[in-house]
Amino acid sequence: MSAQYWFMLPVAAVIATTATASGIGGVTIFGPVFILALRLPPRK
Repeated sequence: MSAQYWFMLPVAAVIATTATASGIGGVTIFGPVFILALRLPPRK
């Protein structure tokens, strides 16, 4: 198991807490984070 993306754990916890507290879907915040931080290709 690679620890390459270890920094995403605290980021994900903050995003999940923010999304839950505000009542919006988590993908609204997680989508851009995954695209920018992990350099995943955006898909339709």
